[in-house]
Amino acid sequence: MDPRFSYLYGAYLRYGCDEPFQFRLANSSGRVELIKQLLVDVNAKWVSHKFTINTAPVAHDIAFEPELMLATLIRSALEERNALRRELGEGGEL
Repeated sequence: MDPRFSYLYGAYLRYGCDEPFQFRLANSSGRVELIKQLLVDVNAKWVSHKFTINTAPVAHDIAFEPELMLATLIRSALEERNALRRELGEGGEL
């Protein structure tokens, strides 16, 4: 598998929102820029980045519309994360 997809899969497991195709991170500006660049590199149709100003921590929301292969991968990451949460119980942290 292309390492860009592997990185995005892992990042979505950790930072992905339950509503598909959105990441939410605190601080981590370098990671935010890397995720945005990888989304562009794997042909996301569009990428949107919103962030808070004058707050600590800085909250980053990255929304995007993936092409088919990335959409399938992201849905798989969501299913895996939800399965892990069920195993750990509703209050379980990943």
